[in-house]
Amino acid sequence: MKKLFLTALVVLLAVAGLSAQESMEVMKSYEGVYSSPQIPIQLHISVRGEHLTAQGTGQPSFELTYISPARYENRQAGIVIEFVTKENKLIMEQSGMRIEMTRSAAGSATKVVVKPEVLDTYVGVYGSPNFPAKITIKRTGNDLTAQVTSQPTVALDCKSERLFVNAALGLEIEFFPKEKKLVLRQMGQTLEMKREE
Repeated sequence: MKKLFLTALVVLLAVAGLSAQESMEVMKSYEGVYSSPQIPIQLHISVRGEHLTAQGTGQPSFELTYISPARYENRQAGIVIEFVTKENKLIMEQSGMRIEMTRSAAGSATKVVVKPEVLDTYVGVYGSPNFPAKITIKRTGNDLTAQVTSQPTVALDCKSERLFVNAALGLEIEFFPKEKKLVLRQMGQTLEMKREE
């Protein structure tokens, strides 16, 4: 009888979905821009591929690992994030601090999806004689990333078929595939770069 009970309990836990990952739909419900009067940054939460990522204003993005329902962590940074979707907020714990952050209304906007074959026309290495580094654009699933030479990779959010942004960095990249170029806008500066590869 005891063995039958334990077997039934294991089956119930598996059916209840207590696995090592939440569904894509649940993870997407966490997406948004979160802020708090306690700290001077915004935290951008988004789904990249099959993972949840976080990015603080002016910082590179980092992957969050599932701990339990609505709880994620990044061990390297010592961060634990718990999502409280009914209250439209998250609670971030780091270095003994506990910070409540509220999701802005703009953070729950519907994501624009561009076909992979269109995204592929943007992929490549771009350069300009007016800029000493190269920018590499890559596609992962339905998402694009950008990486400046010797810098961390940053995620790009799609605003329209040709316009991608990273709000935390104040970065906009608009693609012109027929001309094999992109236009980068950041901090009031505009830079045109041609695809080299």
